Amino acid sequence: PHDRDPCRRTQPPEGHGRIEPLPPDRTPAIASVLGEAFRDYPVMRWVLSDSADYDTGLRRLVGFFTASRVHRDEPMLGARRGGTLTGVALLSRPERKSPPGLAALREATWSELGRDARARHETFGAAAGRLAIDVPPVPPNLPPLRDTARVPRLTRLPPVPRHARSPSRAA
Repeated sequence: PHDRDPCRRTQPPEGHGRIEPLPPDRTPAIASVLGEAFRDYPVMRWVLSDSADYDTGLRRLVGFFTASRVHRDEPMLGARRGGTLTGVALLSRPERKSPPGLAALREATWSELGRDARARHETFGAAAGRLAIDVPPVPPNLPPLRDTARVPRLTRLPPVPRHARSPSRAA
């Protein structure tokens, strides 16, 4: 019964590869998978609504989000089926400072996408930020979820410092 409950599963479903860290040289493949995943996402459609070529704008914006993780040395995870990358997760560490090269890349991206697209993206970020929930960080050495009795209760973790509670910054 445990293998049918996705909350208790310790292995990916049959036919899906393991989740693995992705190196920075996989950025084009990562951006491609994310672009496909977000192609019909209403927020992207709204942010890029005045783009003359939506697909080009989407590739540029998703490429920037991916590159920002590389610049900040943040984890990028992927799942493969066979040799094909089929799923991606980009992880952010809000406490990390943006490196100098990222600011230039950000400005170049928004220069290409336009002032209105940037304003819509920032409007969405501000609205989403008001919905942020304070969640304590999960320790990196948390045991696998094979036996939920071994997982520490989140209420036992120390409170999150106020500066670390801010919603994830717009990439």
